[in-house]
Amino acid sequence: MSSLRAAHARIRLVSLTPGARIEILDEAPFNGPLTVRVGNQTEVIGHDLASIDVGAIRRQCAVVLQQSRLLAGDIFTNIVGASPLTLDDAWRAAELAGLADDIRAMPMGMHTVVSEGGSTLSGGQRQRLLIARALVRKPRVVFFDEATSALDNRSQEIVTRSLEEMRASRIVIAHRLTTVQRADRIFVMAGGRIVQQGHFEELLEVEGLFQQLAARQLV
Repeated sequence: MSSLRAAHARIRLVSLTPGARIEILDEAPFNGPLTVRVGNQTEVIGHDLASIDVGAIRRQCAVVLQQSRLLAGDIFTNIVGASPLTLDDAWRAAELAGLADDIRAMPMGMHTVVSEGGSTLSGGQRQRLLIARALVRKPRVVFFDEATSALDNRSQEIVTRSLEEMRASRIVIAHRLTTVQRADRIFVMAGGRIVQQGHFEELLEVEGLFQQLAARQLV
């Protein structure tokens, strides 16, 4: 492993407004840890972060990783976990994730049992179930790490529209340009380092890695 790919990549966002969409486009999977820091004296809902309970802030955030695992149990438990959320909350989250129709088609509906790791579900269903778990608490900030890689265009559009309606800010790590087209800002990474940043249209006009990726992917 090269020293570059073993490096600790850091991205600092000075501000993150409600509904903002930040995309981190990596040319290839990065083997080192990636830290995304939101501000220094960041204000959250009009308050200085230093004066707010960190636990309360964390409860406003949700994370969906590409390698996140499902629990052994039914779909309802996988969505709400050990929280006191209701069946209605679970159905609402399933709708937001574009999974509700799939669940209705299952013999036991929300009480359908899935194996640990979700091997009884398709790749797209597993990802949408993980997204439903993330959205059920109505987070203000969502971190996606290749969390929609197995979704078809229709399912991905449902998730995108749901997040826009929730006014949830999104920080998304992706390898496909089709995922980043509607981002407010794109950070392009190579070897664990940021090599370009900007909006989709302006990056297309500049010679560099983004333009090279576009030539290969957008055909």
